[in-house]
Amino acid sequence: MQKILKLAVLTAFLFAGIFMFYPPTQTVLSKSENLIESDRKSSRNLYLNNCARCHGADGKSNTVQGRKTKSTDLTTRKVQKMSRKKIVRIIKYGENEMPSFGRKLTKKEMNKIASYVKRF
Repeated sequence: MQKILKLAVLTAFLFAGIFMFYPPTQTVLSKSENLIESDRKSSRNLYLNNCARCHGADGKSNTVQGRKTKSTDLTTRKVQKMSRKKIVRIIKYGENEMPSFGRKLTKKEMNKIASYVKRF
């Protein structure tokens, strides 16, 4: 009987120790979700600060500057079918009346903007 009691107590401590050192799955998921949300907000801010003047917050280029320069509607099928790499190249070197952002933005920032554009 004492052996069974000792085994039960030992097992209880073992499980208690496991639960103390391993966070619940929800906490791990919420941290990764927070990282994704933070990255999404960062991408959005980069887009708004560098692109929205011409392309608009919604990507439809329905702004004064966008109409003046005939900026591309980023929500069109043509743009959405472009690879992220091609979008980064356009951001970096410019196209038509769009200026180059290669000296203003880092490669990581351009990739974030391209990923954000692909979500329109």
